[in-house]
Amino acid sequence: RHAGVDVEIREASTRVGGVIASSPFAGLDAVDEGADAFLLRSPAAVELAGESNFEIENSKLISKNYRVKIRPKSVDRDQRIIYDYENLKINSSGINSWEAKLDQMAFSADPLNAQIQIRLNLINKMSEFYINLIEIKTGEIKKNFYTFDGEDTCRLNGKNYNCVLLKRYRESDDRTTTYYLIPELDYLFYRIVDESPEGYQKLEIKELLSFG
Repeated sequence: RHAGVDVEIREASTRVGGVIASSPFAGLDAVDEGADAFLLRSPAAVELAGESNFEIENSKLISKNYRVKIRPKSVDRDQRIIYDYENLKINSSGINSWEAKLDQMAFSADPLNAQIQIRLNLINKMSEFYINLIEIKTGEIKKNFYTFDGEDTCRLNGKNYNCVLLKRYRESDDRTTTYYLIPELDYLFYRIVDESPEGYQKLEIKELLSFG
């Protein structure tokens, strides 16, 4: 900054700031739209922010381990889940530490594997199914039901796509999640809408930089 120097800023888009922006979210007036910001505020986003090791047998995913790595590290919300098939246990370490019984016949999925299993089921033309999903905070296995809920038009990268809607619900709570998936893109998750008595949250892809 120098006194007596005039600076002119030009912006090609409709607002300044580039890819960084703030918008109302979850009852707050302004929330940064960066990746770290939405991960820390959305359970649905945390479910997708992990890395998973698994095998597929007869269109069923068999989990091996699952790791959530949240940035920045100062948040300290990392977690690792190990499926111990030899001792029939599931062990979690990190922010949520617990041990649970492993039922090999239940095909319990970690949160990331559940997304992959959904896509496999839809590719196999299944309109209703359930997935045993592990709760990463407690280790409890909950049965999640999924059912076809219609179609809609989704616009991505300037092109309209047909989307199928898949609704998820559980008998044990009032939370429902609606997934918008694009069959033409191998059932890409385009939008996730999460509704519960605590509030409403939506995640949506604004731009896909690569189809590779």
